[in-house]
Amino acid sequence: MELPSKPEHINNLEFIRILTPYVYTEQIVKDKSVLDIGCGFGHGTWLLAANGAKQVVTIDLDKTKTLQVQGFCSNLKNINTLVMDAQRLGFKDHSFQVITCFEVIEHIPKPDVVLSEIRRLLKTDGVLLLTTPNRAMRLLPFQPPWNKEHLKEYTLRGLRKTLKNHFPSIELLGIYGEPLLHKHYKDIWKQKPIHFYFHFVNLIIRRIMPTRVKGWITNQLTGGKQKGSPITFTDFLREMPSVTDPENWPFYLGYLGEDCLNFFCICSFDDHVVQRSISEIKRAA
Repeated sequence: MELPSKPEHINNLEFIRILTPYVYTEQIVKDKSVLDIGCGFGHGTWLLAANGAKQVVTIDLDKTKTLQVQGFCSNLKNINTLVMDAQRLGFKDHSFQVITCFEVIEHIPKPDVVLSEIRRLLKTDGVLLLTTPNRAMRLLPFQPPWNKEHLKEYTLRGLRKTLKNHFPSIELLGIYGEPLLHKHYKDIWKQKPIHFYFHFVNLIIRRIMPTRVKGWITNQLTGGKQKGSPITFTDFLREMPSVTDPENWPFYLGYLGEDCLNFFCICSFDDHVVQRSISEIKRAA
């Protein structure tokens, strides 16, 4: 089955990056009941339902997104979409074998509430697969998230501590891009210290310096360049790589490192479940 067309407002590269954790999750969900928290564009949900999951329930607070998923998943009988708050999951205890929560927790006001709910819903041999951005790759010390929809971005230490409060067995991997892509994201995500703190200096300059002098200083601080992002790779990969072929996917799962783009977390109640899930991911790769 062919992946539904991507939304027009997002470029190919970012669409592929967002889809990455779903590509590596296909093997784990086969013949299992799945809850996908935060359907987003819905293509990841479609991927899980179309490639072997027994049943997929996907939720999102945004009704528009759930309707979109319903539209291009109408031919799949094993998927159900609901408008629901991740902090109040209206399902019975131990309802799901797999729960996915990809790039959601950073948006949640009370992440511990969500994790408690996930713990309640997982079967005893179930597994949570969770991704979230790596703060160290995006932000400077004490810098608040520049993405205004992110309430909190996690360091490795902070994320591990948060997950350990809810699950006795966890393993963290990292999501990386091929070298050129990895550098691209680092360039557009993480500001140089002088640029981040520039606006404070600029306020002082505007108050006390003559126009000609402050223009020269501003030019030095910005390197003579106007503020803006580097090449955006908008046309990168004009044709989608195969979602069933992670080996040729431009993003990949690897061992945890400080320079990963996103953390990929595998959480359960049992070490054996976590290790089995890692083996299934490696087989997919």
